[in-house]
Amino acid sequence: MKKRRKEGLQKAFELYTKSCDIGNDALGCRNLGFLYINKHVSGINEKQAFWEGIGRVEKSCDITPDFTACSFLGDVYLRINEKNDAMKYYQRGCTTGATDNVVQSF
Repeated sequence: MKKRRKEGLQKAFELYTKSCDIGNDALGCRNLGFLYINKHVSGINEKQAFWEGIGRVEKSCDITPDFTACSFLGDVYLRINEKNDAMKYYQRGCTTGATDNVVQSF
């Protein structure tokens, strides 16, 4: 079972990479970023994987600002006390029509 899961994650990684890098697809970039962040990519140290993932999620938010990607970035930047970046991504997430009062926490 573990082998099948690993193979499935590897295939997902390959497809999301193509989708993000070649197709410039927001959902592919977001999902690829989450694979990096959730430590499903081998051959890269944890800190590198985290920041590579953040870069992919940022690309997703830049392509099509969806609430999931942009609000996730807002949360990350708020945790590391980068309030200007946090506000920027929260606002992008809210412009998609999903209004969860995320910006009111400031």
